[in-house]
Amino acid sequence: DSIYIQDLTLQPNGIANIPTAVKWEAPNGNLLKGVVVKAALFEGDLKVGPTTTNTYLINPDFPKKYGFPVVSISIDADSLFDDDQGILVLGPDASESYPHRGANFWKGIERKCYVEFFEDDGSLAFEQYLGFKIHGGYSKGYAQKSIRLTARDEFGPDRIYHKVFPDRDEVEFKSFILRNSGQDVDRSFIRDALSQDVNQTEHLYMQAYRPSIVFINGVYWGIHNLRERLDDHHLSIKHEVDRNSIDQLELDGGIVDGDNSDYLAMINFMETNDLAVQSNFDIVAEQMDINQFTDYVTTEIYVNNADWPHGNIKFWRSSELDNKWRWNLYDLDPGMGGWAGTASTNKLIAALSEDGDGHGAWSTIILRSLINNEDYKNFFINRF
Repeated sequence: DSIYIQDLTLQPNGIANIPTAVKWEAPNGNLLKGVVVKAALFEGDLKVGPTTTNTYLINPDFPKKYGFPVVSISIDADSLFDDDQGILVLGPDASESYPHRGANFWKGIERKCYVEFFEDDGSLAFEQYLGFKIHGGYSKGYAQKSIRLTARDEFGPDRIYHKVFPDRDEVEFKSFILRNSGQDVDRSFIRDALSQDVNQTEHLYMQAYRPSIVFINGVYWGIHNLRERLDDHHLSIKHEVDRNSIDQLELDGGIVDGDNSDYLAMINFMETNDLAVQSNFDIVAEQMDINQFTDYVTTEIYVNNADWPHGNIKFWRSSELDNKWRWNLYDLDPGMGGWAGTASTNKLIAALSEDGDGHGAWSTIILRSLINNEDYKNFFINRF
């Protein structure tokens, strides 16, 4: 028998009317809706074939309505919205104060989902089962949350093969993020992407950015920014190195992947030796990419990132490259006045303060040490 499919936009908003944060408002009016059809072959009550999933977005405004790619996510509704187990809702243990720690969305649980990725011309680019996980830190406390989609063996193919970002060369991904723009979600929604885009340099890698439209179980879920996830999988694929060759650390040297002993030794060397002495500076320069680090810190200073130099710090190296430390630029949404400060705020003072602007000397030790070298100081000034 045939299945009759029609535009459901005028039907109730359903799951979109379920609160996902303390500060939450119901959608204003009827949301655009598609129809998700799942079909499988049965013999009696026994399923004997795979499940086929298709999303039908039959509103006449598609695909011209948005001009963005569409990511349709099909997932068991209870796994997202059930009060006890749903990972998009507060649940019974959430703190009343922001960012509502203890909430279901803080528990780091991943759910299986089916994803269909439609390009901006309406064509289906890829479809497969992926892991669905709430991504981010404090921004989890907002009603609209970032979603991390990850390919895993237990769900299906362990890679996503598509040129998700048309202006980049990569066609292979382990995961990508549907980002809510972090804590800029209720402000400009583009601050992080814009801050990176206007500061592109030959030495500093910028996260790819692409706006997208997300649907969950056929219901419009808003604009999310497609972003790369800067993890060891991404670094391995992008730089064509083995994952086991990568050390990735965060903040003051905490281990994300690999080992931190060489980094801690480098920091100790900086603390106990004067880099004004060129031979000491040269020893450090053999261990970190000076040009890349300089572009990294000048970008953070220029945009006045209020969550830096003490937060959102990750850096990495690979023994299959030159084994030099390089820093990831990400989460710039507190910059450009996103949290605090104005265009006249002097972030350089914080970047060179001995106590890390009140957050600890560890956060500024590298730049403070390098700047003692006169040649580097001149390089830094001119590079800025």
